[in-house]
Amino acid sequence: MTIDHAKLLNQLQEWGQELGFSQIAIAPVDLSTAEPGLSNWLAQGFHGSMQYIAKHGLNRARPAQLVPGTVSVITARMNYLPKDTSNDWAEQEKRRLSNGDQAVISIYARGRDYHKVMRQRLEKLAHLLQVEVGELGYRVFTDSAPVLEAELAQRSGQGWRGKHTLILNRDAGSMFFLGEIYIDLLLPATAPVQDHCGSCQSCIDVCPTQAILAPGLLDARRCISYLTIEHKASIPIEFRSLMGNRIYGCDDCQLICPWNKYAQRSELTDFDTRHGLQSAQLLSLWSWSASEFEERMQGSAIRRIGFEQWLRNLAVAMGNALRACDEATAKKLLDALDQRMHQHGELVDEHIAWAIEQSHFLSDNPPLASVKTLSLCSDSLMKPTAKPQNPNFSSGPCAKRPGYRVDALQLDTLGRSHRSTLGKEVLARACSETARLLRLPKGYRVGIVPASDTGAVEMAMWSMLGERGVDVLSWESFSAGWVTDIVGQLKLPHVQHHQAPYGKISDLVQVNFDNDVVFVWNGTTSGVKVPNGDWIPNNRQGLTICDATSAVFAMDMPWEKLDVVTYSWQKVLGGEGAHGMLILSPRAVERIENYNPPWPMPKIFRMKSGNTINEGIFRGETINTPSMLCVADYLDALQWADGIGGLSALVKRCQSNFNVIDRFVSTNDWISFLAVDPATRSSTSVCLLLKLDDVQVKKMVQLLEDESVAYDIASYKDAPSGLRIWCGATVETSDLQALMPWLTWAYLKVKNLN
Repeated sequence: MTIDHAKLLNQLQEWGQELGFSQIAIAPVDLSTAEPGLSNWLAQGFHGSMQYIAKHGLNRARPAQLVPGTVSVITARMNYLPKDTSNDWAEQEKRRLSNGDQAVISIYARGRDYHKVMRQRLEKLAHLLQVEVGELGYRVFTDSAPVLEAELAQRSGQGWRGKHTLILNRDAGSMFFLGEIYIDLLLPATAPVQDHCGSCQSCIDVCPTQAILAPGLLDARRCISYLTIEHKASIPIEFRSLMGNRIYGCDDCQLICPWNKYAQRSELTDFDTRHGLQSAQLLSLWSWSASEFEERMQGSAIRRIGFEQWLRNLAVAMGNALRACDEATAKKLLDALDQRMHQHGELVDEHIAWAIEQSHFLSDNPPLASVKTLSLCSDSLMKPTAKPQNPNFSSGPCAKRPGYRVDALQLDTLGRSHRSTLGKEVLARACSETARLLRLPKGYRVGIVPASDTGAVEMAMWSMLGERGVDVLSWESFSAGWVTDIVGQLKLPHVQHHQAPYGKISDLVQVNFDNDVVFVWNGTTSGVKVPNGDWIPNNRQGLTICDATSAVFAMDMPWEKLDVVTYSWQKVLGGEGAHGMLILSPRAVERIENYNPPWPMPKIFRMKSGNTINEGIFRGETINTPSMLCVADYLDALQWADGIGGLSALVKRCQSNFNVIDRFVSTNDWISFLAVDPATRSSTSVCLLLKLDDVQVKKMVQLLEDESVAYDIASYKDAPSGLRIWCGATVETSDLQALMPWLTWAYLKVKNLN
């Protein structure tokens, strides 16, 4: 029989619409290009405890292997927003998330179980096709087997893959279910559509647990949907406070997505909300018995998690409600939690005990837990169980990159001269790769110089200052050191010193750019950074000399406004010390070639050969002997940075890390940022103040070190007493999330000692 494929596809679309589907399309079965990504995702363990995903392995990307004989895949899309959904539904959902006593259930799960609805209708569609074409081998799927649903949907033109990994459609957003029919009838694939996410990454930024590691890369272990549904064991403590009042699933990445203003309502009554789940209260759901849960959740996707997991999720939400509710509500929550203790097994009891512990945040004198609760708590204070995998939060030397191994370094230069062809080639590569990854403008030079960042800054000042007046800015100890160099050592006569105390920044409006300007971009010992480069004019007469050792590879730098930039390997990229990096603009090179300072120039500071700049410095011909082991270590860090997405990925990692602490500080009144203005808060060297005296702070820091959860996080010796936590790109966000509960524990432990 000859098949008119265009006519058949139209017929499938008509049948699909009659069955409640919004779109029918055809996908090819060759998904081989998706296999490397799937293998890598599984290898990194991002599937968590969903062993059924790993069990089937690459079968997910091989339809013909999963169902022998499959040569085409029919993909289907079905809208699920209830038909009575208001136009401002997304804003309503966001308001519910901010109302701690409400229980938020993902929209898709408030009606009938979509598995049953989709499967029945896909079966009907397959039967209609079989009647039309004759004998047909097929199998239907809807989130029920090892199928790459989103990949098939994307390749068939149902939409494009959003950065949150969900399928997005220009006419329907992402509020729909997907299903497939594997068939042994060859049909032409429908065309895929263009990606329309552009530069938007709202879904990445809004994720409460930062589960979206990069565009299209989801760590399911961090996802609230996974934690509340797929994860059957204890919820890691570091994620509990971030879950808020979400008790089944999470819609945050969809609520923020601008494409969901086009989300379509379903005409099917199956997805209408049941049992008032769109406005359910925590205490009301908590009061259900096991039989009530089974009865009310009959026919719902929620029923499959079981009553104990339901109570586990509710307990976490109630604990989060206890952190910010009034006294009357707190009493109701505590009484309700206490009444269920020791009734539903260890899993529920653990989360009830944690929830009650959150009452510590209500006041300095937390309500006493009951006798039943105290049996699970030590001194009314639970020690967190999850620890950072890497407890190194030092601000320098900083944590090594994730997965770092010394034996993975390229060490063929060891024992070789740095002046050999190989040695110079490797050193030159360190410079050129730096320039490429930092996206330096044409004409900017990168060189490796002695004595770390300090040597690089002093090399620049000794070589360039004195031609005109100097404005120097200081708001922490290292920038104060440059003032000492300029005034006390170089003894320059025309110096304007713009000083600010710890926690604040100099008045940038007062800077005179007819002079040379020396400043730090990011104060490592104060956690105060310049907000941007807008204060630096393009038509400046003097040079800008910027110590950016804790900002390069972590923040977006306006290179055209910076003439000299210095940093060291041991900061953001976690390299080894002793080497400085010097970046020069063409204006800086011109100054070096046309200006001769009046003071003697030490050999390691000399950058001229005759009357021209020594270009060898920027081709790998270092002034002194470098450590080739450190160079190999630096190149390894650069390769890692390139592999995860380059500069933009590094900046994002730093911001994600900072966001963990920012959220933590916003919900705890005993801890605050040293940096007063939010616009000047560093995303790398995060400095914090505590409501403790100096002795208590030292005890707290020691407690954390004794528990092997945080090393070297005391504030700098000259800074106000507190904590300094490094959030650079080599630190894993998950480690910071694991650290936060320990800060609470250590704080309360120290406070209760008195």
